[in-house]
Amino acid sequence: MSGLHIQPYLRGPIPISWLQQVCALGGSCLPVGLAIWHHRALKRSLTFKFSNLDCRKVFPSLSTKSVRTAIHRLEEHGLIYVQAIPGSKPVVAIPQAYDLGKNQRGFISPALCG
Repeated sequence: MSGLHIQPYLRGPIPISWLQQVCALGGSCLPVGLAIWHHRALKRSLTFKFSNLDCRKVFPSLSTKSVRTAIHRLEEHGLIYVQAIPGSKPVVAIPQAYDLGKNQRGFISPALCG
Protein backbone atom coordinates (compact mmCIF):
# COMPACT_ATOMS: atom_id res chain seq x y z
CA MET A 1 0.00 0.00 0.00
CA SER A 2 1.63 3.22 -1.04
CA GLY A 3 0.91 6.33 0.97
CA LEU A 4 0.29 4.39 4.17
CA HIS A 5 1.26 6.63 7.10
CA ILE A 6 1.77 5.02 10.48
CA GLN A 7 1.31 7.34 13.44
CA PRO A 8 4.12 7.42 16.00
CA TYR A 9 3.32 5.78 19.30
CA LEU A 10 4.78 5.54 22.79
CA ARG A 11 6.35 2.22 23.64
CA GLY A 12 6.55 0.98 27.22
CA PRO A 13 6.67 -0.21 29.77
CA ILE A 14 7.13 3.11 31.55
CA PRO A 15 6.96 2.78 35.33
CA ILE A 16 4.00 4.61 36.87
CA SER A 17 6.25 5.77 39.71
CA TRP A 18 8.52 7.48 37.15
CA LEU A 19 5.53 9.21 35.54
CA GLN A 20 4.23 10.33 38.94
CA GLN A 21 7.58 11.91 39.81
CA VAL A 22 7.76 13.66 36.43
CA CYS A 23 4.21 14.99 36.74
CA ALA A 24 5.06 16.43 40.16
CA LEU A 25 7.83 18.52 38.55
CA GLY A 26 5.30 20.36 36.37
CA GLY A 27 6.16 22.56 33.42
CA SER A 28 7.23 20.75 30.27
CA CYS A 29 8.78 17.84 32.17
CA LEU A 30 6.07 15.34 31.23
CA PRO A 31 6.12 15.88 27.44
CA VAL A 32 9.93 16.01 27.46
CA GLY A 33 10.10 12.86 29.56
CA LEU A 34 7.71 11.07 27.22
CA ALA A 35 9.78 12.20 24.22
CA ILE A 36 12.88 10.76 25.91
CA TRP A 37 11.16 7.38 26.46
CA HIS A 38 9.92 7.47 22.85
CA HIS A 39 13.44 8.16 21.56
CA ARG A 40 14.84 5.39 23.76
CA ALA A 41 12.43 2.91 22.16
CA LEU A 42 13.34 4.10 18.66
CA LYS A 43 17.05 3.68 19.39
CA ARG A 44 16.50 0.36 21.19
CA SER A 45 19.20 1.26 23.64
CA LEU A 46 19.54 2.17 27.29
CA THR A 47 21.81 5.07 26.34
CA PHE A 48 21.19 7.28 23.34
CA LYS A 49 21.93 10.71 21.96
CA PHE A 50 19.06 13.11 22.50
CA SER A 51 18.75 16.72 21.48
CA ASN A 52 16.29 19.55 21.67
CA LEU A 53 15.37 18.84 18.05
CA ASP A 54 14.63 15.17 18.82
CA CYS A 55 12.20 16.32 21.48
CA ARG A 56 10.58 18.94 19.29
CA LYS A 57 9.94 16.35 16.54
CA VAL A 58 7.53 14.70 18.99
CA PHE A 59 6.20 17.88 20.65
CA PRO A 60 6.75 20.73 18.17
CA SER A 61 4.98 23.31 20.33
CA LEU A 62 7.70 23.14 23.01
CA SER A 63 10.24 25.93 22.98
CA THR A 64 13.97 25.30 23.01
CA LYS A 65 14.18 26.90 26.44
CA SER A 66 11.38 24.78 27.93
CA VAL A 67 12.99 21.57 26.63
CA ARG A 68 16.37 22.57 28.07
CA THR A 69 14.80 23.47 31.41
CA ALA A 70 12.83 20.21 31.58
CA ILE A 71 15.91 18.10 30.77
CA HIS A 72 17.80 19.89 33.53
CA ARG A 73 14.97 19.33 36.04
CA LEU A 74 14.64 15.64 35.09
CA GLU A 75 18.38 15.19 35.59
CA GLU A 76 18.38 17.20 38.82
CA HIS A 77 15.74 14.86 40.28
CA GLY A 78 17.55 11.68 39.16
CA LEU A 79 14.94 10.71 36.58
CA ILE A 80 17.48 10.77 33.73
CA TYR A 81 21.26 10.91 33.45
CA VAL A 82 22.82 13.26 30.92
CA GLN A 83 26.40 13.15 29.71
CA ALA A 84 27.49 16.22 27.75
CA ILE A 85 29.73 15.52 24.78
CA PRO A 86 31.48 18.57 23.31
CA GLY A 87 30.46 19.09 19.68
CA SER A 88 27.80 16.38 19.79
CA LYS A 89 24.33 15.68 21.15
CA PRO A 90 24.28 14.79 24.85
CA VAL A 91 23.95 11.12 25.78
CA VAL A 92 20.89 10.35 27.90
CA ALA A 93 19.99 7.34 30.03
CA ILE A 94 16.90 6.58 32.07
CA PRO A 95 17.87 4.76 35.30
CA GLN A 96 14.45 3.08 35.59
CA ALA A 97 14.81 1.68 32.06
CA TYR A 98 17.89 -0.17 33.24
CA ASP A 99 15.80 -1.88 35.91
CA LEU A 100 13.33 -2.96 33.20
CA GLY A 101 16.01 -4.36 30.87
CA LYS A 102 18.92 -5.60 32.94
CA ASN A 103 20.08 -7.85 30.11
CA GLN A 104 20.54 -4.91 27.73
CA ARG A 105 23.95 -3.35 27.35
CA GLY A 106 25.01 0.24 27.08
CA PHE A 107 23.87 1.71 30.40
CA ILE A 108 25.49 4.97 31.34
CA SER A 109 26.84 5.12 34.87
CA PRO A 110 25.84 8.07 37.07
CA ALA A 111 29.57 8.51 37.76
CA LEU A 112 30.12 9.30 34.08
CA CYS A 113 27.60 12.11 34.22
CA GLY A 114 29.65 14.37 36.37
